[in-house]
Amino acid sequence: MKWLPIETAPKDGTNFLAFENGDVYQCYWMSEEGLTQRWRPLALDYHGCGCCGGSDIHPSRWMPLPEPPEGK
Repeated sequence: MKWLPIETAPKDGTNFLAFENGDVYQCYWMSEEGLTQRWRPLALDYHGCGCCGGSDIHPSRWMPLPEPPEGK
């Protein structure tokens, strides 16, 4: 797989890998009525506090998640 320009990333809620300044995140496009549309790292949804909006990221590249391994 190759890194693709962020402009081509899905904006339908699909999770993917995003690259920003040497860091890689699993993220998705967040678009809710009345809120700012932005790339959101998936880890912010699961870190536990329930109130943190987190920091915006501004990735330059993306790639699809790899296929999971076969079997158990």
